[in-house]
Amino acid sequence: MMAFVVSVGVAGKHARTLCHGAPRAVVIMSSGNGWKGQERSSASSSRPPKSNTTYSSGRQARYAPRDGGGGGGGGGNGDRPTGARRGRPQGRERSGVREDATAFAPRSGDDGDWDSDYGSENYGRPYGAQAERDTYASQERSRLQKLIASSDDFLYGVSSVLAALSANRRTFHALFIQDSIDLTKRKDKTSVEKLNELAAKRRVRVEYMNKGDLNNLSGGRPHQGFILQADPLEFVPLPELPPIDQESASTRMAPLWLILDETQDPMNLGALLRTSWFLRVDGVAVCTKNSCGLSATASKASAGALELMPVHSVSNMPKFLQAAKQCGWRVLGTSLDKSAVDARSIVLDQPTILLLGNEGHGLRTMVAKECDAHVRIQTIRGSEQVNDIGTDTFVDTVDSLNVSVSGGMLLYQLLGK
Repeated sequence: MMAFVVSVGVAGKHARTLCHGAPRAVVIMSSGNGWKGQERSSASSSRPPKSNTTYSSGRQARYAPRDGGGGGGGGGNGDRPTGARRGRPQGRERSGVREDATAFAPRSGDDGDWDSDYGSENYGRPYGAQAERDTYASQERSRLQKLIASSDDFLYGVSSVLAALSANRRTFHALFIQDSIDLTKRKDKTSVEKLNELAAKRRVRVEYMNKGDLNNLSGGRPHQGFILQADPLEFVPLPELPPIDQESASTRMAPLWLILDETQDPMNLGALLRTSWFLRVDGVAVCTKNSCGLSATASKASAGALELMPVHSVSNMPKFLQAAKQCGWRVLGTSLDKSAVDARSIVLDQPTILLLGNEGHGLRTMVAKECDAHVRIQTIRGSEQVNDIGTDTFVDTVDSLNVSVSGGMLLYQLLGK
């Protein structure tokens, strides 16, 4: 049983009207069966009189029941009538809660009000250190999305990044290095040291990033743990080729330019740039329209050659070729026609332009008309050897080479003699 002193004087609903005598108090006592009120005088420290009531269980009541009887079980209702009390809400209505089952069911369409009443808008949300980590991760995702949506190039791979930093032809923003890269491997350690040294020399910010974010920046392509954020490279306009100086031309090998007419695959462009750099071709130019750009994919395919050599653009290919021929240049186009000259018979004895066409339809008609000659790559095996391997249908289907492969073979044929 617990007892609480409510007030001095007139106290609460269970207090009697006190008119005379010393100040009085009401002691509210709680038992297992209900509440019970007793008056006591503040002038006396004596407890209420002992009760003579004995329950059926044999236990004697501690205190005498209040006037009006009803002492059984400690309920202490006395003379109060049973049943509903007049003017008072009953049951759950008393606490403002509806009796029907919908009082406990979630309200569809009004979840916000229901949740806000109980403060459950934050229920289940992380807090503390976990909340800080989640906030940081959200900020990193937002930053990564902004990086991907930017107009910058993200060069990936050791060769491309190293060549770009060495050539210093771009404006650099950041160098991202994989945070889990294995520095125990000599190759990786050397690459990290070189790139960090070049980044410090170019004053480029170095940031370590997890592999997943690097994969997103590279579009899922192999980056080897290194990505460089930089401004895109632009084509160098080439109005016309310079006139040939006959005196200087007689003392050295004749110049050779590679010009691409509507090459659209950046992998092919990169491979041709790599071959041109390796074989020391004098220059490379592309058609301005319907040609792929100097993208990170082309830079990766070129193994960094795109970063080391200027790539020119030609706005009007037929007029450009006409002007070049007037300046003493020979124009060689490629063709699958059987009337084309075998490339093995061509000698680089004068300034020459090697012209390669589109991956699908080859050279455009108006461009092909400006060529001085057309060359083709002959198969080494005869048709009888091929027929022993496959069918005639197979021979007709695979009748050409990829433009980057054929370009490499022709360049080597011209420069290797």
